[in-house]
Amino acid sequence: MLTLFTHLGLTGKLTTHDDGDCLTVLPLSRQALVTAEQVHGNRLVWVGASDAGKRMPAVDGLLTSARGVGLGMRVADCVPIYIWHETVAIYGLVHAGWKGIAAGIETSLTLELAQHYPLSSYHFYLGPAIGACCFTLGAEAYRQLVGAEQANASQTVDLRLLLNNQLVSLGVPAVNIQCDERCTCCDKQFYSYRRDHTPFRMLATCVMS
Repeated sequence: MLTLFTHLGLTGKLTTHDDGDCLTVLPLSRQALVTAEQVHGNRLVWVGASDAGKRMPAVDGLLTSARGVGLGMRVADCVPIYIWHETVAIYGLVHAGWKGIAAGIETSLTLELAQHYPLSSYHFYLGPAIGACCFTLGAEAYRQLVGAEQANASQTVDLRLLLNNQLVSLGVPAVNIQCDERCTCCDKQFYSYRRDHTPFRMLATCVMS
């Protein structure tokens, strides 16, 4: 069984360098959790029991085939992507902000997963993130994200819809993708960098028992 804990920073303030009090409500210890440096890039890494307690450098995605290994990502508007195989003990967690999506984090993810099993055998859950209601990008950033040749003004962006469409185009069945529609900027139970410029983050985690 895969257990998902989405954005438990609510239980204690979490900075970008500290797991704070969040782990006190998880079935994990600080020593059991593997986290990532999160550089807004497109690199992923496989981790195992020997990586427990480590922060993996220069990556934005964690994958594992080791039951009981907790994976953690810090988020405050970016999309946490949870991944699990329907029958095999493979699961993962990816941090996807607009820069990571522009860099092709979803492409890196699907290419890596497809090396092991067909994409139709994986499930994806896109967690709470900033919505199109609150997120705009300038013309240059928008061109980087969607590859538009012409964008002369700021554009609203729905990161989860974009990810959903990208995953489908890469071969993931639409029925295998679930999306949490909550906006972290609108909903004040969440930390939001765009709304408050806060240094605090939520902790998204998953573990398979």
